[in-house]
Amino acid sequence: MKIAIVNLDLGAPMGDTRCMGSFTAALTRLGHKVIVFTTAFDPGPFGETWKDVEMRVVPQTPALPEVLTGRGSGVIAKVQRKIATNLWANRASRAIAEKMDPDFDIIDCHNWYAYKVAPYYRKKNPNARIIWTMHDTPFNYRPKKNPLVNFLSRIPSIIEPWLEKRFYKYTQEIIVMDERSAPLAPRFGAPV
Repeated sequence: MKIAIVNLDLGAPMGDTRCMGSFTAALTRLGHKVIVFTTAFDPGPFGETWKDVEMRVVPQTPALPEVLTGRGSGVIAKVQRKIATNLWANRASRAIAEKMDPDFDIIDCHNWYAYKVAPYYRKKNPNARIIWTMHDTPFNYRPKKNPLVNFLSRIPSIIEPWLEKRFYKYTQEIIVMDERSAPLAPRFGAPV
């Protein structure tokens, strides 16, 4: 099989970098043709894991770290940063989908907002199986100490899934990485 694995940012060596490198190497050993797509890549201490992996980096300007760290620290700045990050992910996903070969059998949208690639690639290849590998549940609400911030942080967990459905509804299966995500993932519409 020909498999694309998409992770929007592999620029900081961490769990995703190690997990994806190992996953890609295992698929390759099984005889599959695997190509990884991202906007930035730094294997860090996991370089050996990525040996012989075909990598296609589609850089974005600004880079994700600039989007995530800009605009200060107040409530308004956090809202602006959330919107800017989401728009960045939309642009990056479209750019990656444009660079993808039209003949992939499987697209693994690996973590975070990578599922945004799905509708763009679906236009190119309606027969590809699109999987969303969910490390952390997106739009996850985490209580805050400040009542105003607590109220405002709850809003994305209500509104964002509704807005994002236009992207993730194209996934045919969700793979979760932990038991915490398993009961939350079915609300995104695909078998888990």
